[in-house]
Amino acid sequence: MRKIAVSVLVVVGLLSAVVVARAATPIPVAPYPLKIVQPQAGLDTKHRFYKAYPGLGYNVRAGVTGGNYPYQHTLTVAPSGMTIDSFTGEINWPSPATAASPHAVSLQVTDQVGTVATVSWTITVTTRGFRFLDAVNGKTTANGGTGAVDKPWRTIEDMYEGTSEAASLRDTYKDAFLYFRNGTYQTFKILATTIPGGIKPIVWMAYPGESPLIDASNGGLWFSMNGSSGYFEGFELVKARWVGVNLRGNAAGSNSIARKNTFHDLPKPRIPNNNTAALWADSPNSVIQDNHFYDLSVQYGIIAFDGARQVLVENNLFHDLPAPHGWFSHSAIGVKAGCQMWFIRGNRMYNLASRGIFIMYENNDDTRDLEVSYNMVTNQLPGSANFSFYAIPHTRAGLLYVHHNTFGGNVMVYKMDSTDGPFYFYNNTIVNRASGTPEGSHITLDTVSNPERVHQIDNLAGYPDDGIVDPDQKSPSLGNLTTAYTRYLGLRGHQLPLRKPTQKTK
Repeated sequence: MRKIAVSVLVVVGLLSAVVVARAATPIPVAPYPLKIVQPQAGLDTKHRFYKAYPGLGYNVRAGVTGGNYPYQHTLTVAPSGMTIDSFTGEINWPSPATAASPHAVSLQVTDQVGTVATVSWTITVTTRGFRFLDAVNGKTTANGGTGAVDKPWRTIEDMYEGTSEAASLRDTYKDAFLYFRNGTYQTFKILATTIPGGIKPIVWMAYPGESPLIDASNGGLWFSMNGSSGYFEGFELVKARWVGVNLRGNAAGSNSIARKNTFHDLPKPRIPNNNTAALWADSPNSVIQDNHFYDLSVQYGIIAFDGARQVLVENNLFHDLPAPHGWFSHSAIGVKAGCQMWFIRGNRMYNLASRGIFIMYENNDDTRDLEVSYNMVTNQLPGSANFSFYAIPHTRAGLLYVHHNTFGGNVMVYKMDSTDGPFYFYNNTIVNRASGTPEGSHITLDTVSNPERVHQIDNLAGYPDDGIVDPDQKSPSLGNLTTAYTRYLGLRGHQLPLRKPTQKTK
């Protein structure tokens, strides 16, 4: 593990802002090993990465954690016509062909210090195992809908084979991949109290180029059903009052992906519950990328519990989350109760009236090894719960690395003692009205008996009036460094000095 030494005290004045290193603490350049979380080798055609429909675009994205970000993605083996965005790792194959199926693919990921990770998998191109829903032109099962491409189902109930408890337990289509055409799909209350893992389809995708809407007002979408390799992509989801999409898993439920979805218009729950969320993510080896969250009155945009491990939350957008009401505060992302090896990277959050990233170590569940990096969180709106980043150790709080973020709101560590941490805050840009502990750090330590467990190193910190970042809530450059501070581009805060590379074809 490469480390860089930090001087005992460095103060660089620029207007009113300062860059302060508190102690000679080694900072890991790459706190955790480079790892490709998705795709994984050795899976089968039950997983989205491993199967495609002839002529329908195959579009997936690699999920990578650890190492020294940003990464370079390369396809070293791929079928004709497949491309990859070398910066994001998004793979696109416009017209999968059955000829020569299964197709071999190999991905190589290289980080900034030359560390390399690779993975290989195969893509079977087939019409077998795919089902289609069409809310506009489809037919109910009673009227001849079969889910075939030429006889699509009209509703989710048709795919579930009814709404009775007996129907909920049927497994006729358990491994099917579902394509949803345009239109509105209503959820319904599942009568069975427990559904065994893997008996219903858990690969749900928007038909390429279309945007189906799921209205969850009649019941939450308990999507993963504790099954393995769940995949939820391309939907607009509204009206859920408790949990919108549940990627919850256990030892048998892992490798789930939620990508390119929009969650909005989620009203205040009918029954108070302090863990309501648009997306509940407890499945190990999961990836949550490129989703859009706004207008949420549930408590969390994304929440995690129950010891989920090796999870990537990347490039999601959160905005216009309301002020606290009644018995809870809102958070864009909440990580709680025993979660380990979580990587929260590259997310953007603005116009928040409450918390951005909330980490709560609770119930003696050994939450540790979390990396929060390259996020932009600005919520300088009135409100007592106005926090860009809030960590509450309580007990058994393990390692936490918070680096290269831009926080335009309060940053808080609350209730920490000698058994917790250490926590590392470094190379961040922090702008708020709290002078912090020590003064000028703009990181508030509240009820922290051992402040030496919180390492604050080389953060660019100041007040809103210092003009460090663009304050315009409606500007596309929101949170970016102003001209006076561009010397810190790529060194402090979420911005990268690199331009996004063009796509490359193998």
